[in-house]
Amino acid sequence: MGNTTGVLPHYGNGNPGTNCLRAEGRDVVYAINIPAATRLDVSVSPLTNFDVALNLVSNAAACGSPGAMTCLASRDSASTGNLEQLTFTNGGAARQVLLIVDGYTARDFGSFALSVDFHPILTGDTCDSPVVLTPGTPLTNQPLTGFNDDYEASFSGRCQFHGNVDRAYSVQVPAGQRLVATVVPTGFDASLNLVQGAANCTAQVCVNGVDAAGTDAQERLTWDNLSGAAQTVLLVVDSDSSSSGTGTFNLSATLSPAPTVVIGGDTCASPTALDAGTFASTTTGRSSRFDFFDNGGCTATSDAPDSVFSVTVPPSSLVRATVTADGWDAVLNVIASPGACGLSIDAGTVGATCTTSSDGPRTASIEEVVIRNTTTTPTTALVVVDGHEQAQSGNFTITTEVIPLSAMPGDTCQAPQVIAMSGSLTGLTTTNYLDDVETASSCSSFQNRGPDRVFSIVVPPGKQLTAVVIPNNWDASIMLTEAAACGMSSTCFDSSDSSVSGAETARFTNTGTTDRTIFIVVDSYSQTGHGTFDLFTALTP
Repeated sequence: MGNTTGVLPHYGNGNPGTNCLRAEGRDVVYAINIPAATRLDVSVSPLTNFDVALNLVSNAAACGSPGAMTCLASRDSASTGNLEQLTFTNGGAARQVLLIVDGYTARDFGSFALSVDFHPILTGDTCDSPVVLTPGTPLTNQPLTGFNDDYEASFSGRCQFHGNVDRAYSVQVPAGQRLVATVVPTGFDASLNLVQGAANCTAQVCVNGVDAAGTDAQERLTWDNLSGAAQTVLLVVDSDSSSSGTGTFNLSATLSPAPTVVIGGDTCASPTALDAGTFASTTTGRSSRFDFFDNGGCTATSDAPDSVFSVTVPPSSLVRATVTADGWDAVLNVIASPGACGLSIDAGTVGATCTTSSDGPRTASIEEVVIRNTTTTPTTALVVVDGHEQAQSGNFTITTEVIPLSAMPGDTCQAPQVIAMSGSLTGLTTTNYLDDVETASSCSSFQNRGPDRVFSIVVPPGKQLTAVVIPNNWDASIMLTEAAACGMSSTCFDSSDSSVSGAETARFTNTGTTDRTIFIVVDSYSQTGHGTFDLFTALTP
């Protein structure tokens, strides 16, 4: 039994501090000795009508001055007069912690009942005692029941922790091997995180994290051990609120040789040449040599480490370069030649002019650029792998492929793919196409900076053209224009980009007395939006 009526408010005033909750009322402090590998459960039930707030700190120094506390855990989720419960998992040796029983506002104080319970930690409940996962031997029907929420939701960095029950596993990855980890949940939405070291779980410092799918959907991540020694890493499977602490999942890991390691160059004058293929690389430990401005065709970056690669584009061909970052936000900028790299200032380069760039969604950094060569001689371009800020760096995979332009019907407004009659065209794609068509504001509310493909069709007098694009699980847009208005600031007769992954429809009616040649442009809002699609056209009265 306890009471805050006759004491003073010492802790949690004003700014509550790191991981702490606001608590401006009168407070009392209890020391709790937690055994090793034990979970602490605290319950505080107010006996008078006040709003209890709980903050748990490691020692007296962590209490600090008002507004400077650092908490291990905190809780104030119940309403006035109701029970508050707090949980803390001690995955290491025995330790003492301090529990501050407080009130939410200065008027919240009174008597209460305090209950403290200890529970042994199950293997896999924390990163300190993970379950061993052997590559090639899946673990099936792994339960959530009996485990706890030890790693809270993260809204920054590379972790994709949910705010519910989580489980930890360890897996050893030999040097030069690629780890592919897969979780398949049943009854909840799972995330999968890769962490180096148990302390980094609590600190939310992940090497990689994925949460791309929904309930009952598979999550998959890849990590390459580019070091010279075997490494044991941790996999944390987390669950969202739909699990309610229940549900099961299957977890598997496979190993395969990592791609050949190729480290990028430091400057435009000393790039690393890439052949066609897939290679592993990293910006970790590299210098920040490029500060791109958000102009000149470039995507802005600041003081992140960067690497430079050169690619040769054969005559009448294009090179597609794709970078898949291991849980960090990569940026690609393409420079036509060393002379376009800008000015060298203080051992860095600023003011570059880029031919293209890529900066997709920061939560799923798969960046790609396409470099076209329409001449009769080979050309060389420079691809700079960079990040937005200093913390954005790490391992990545870079893939380059060469595609003849002859295999690209409808690649530009100057060479549209002709549709001779209405009907359906199936199995089409915008993959490997360039961004040659963007829309003016008068045409669409979006510029549509993704790869695009152009078709032409003749609309007779008095006929209406209906064009429908049906994408295969990607965000497509469609617009109708004509040759004179087709380009990087297109105007159009009609356009549609109303669905994230569904069909889009546009229409044009020829009210004149002569045939009109109409261009149908299949495009995307996103720079990385592309894929296969079907195109339906109909000419009706």
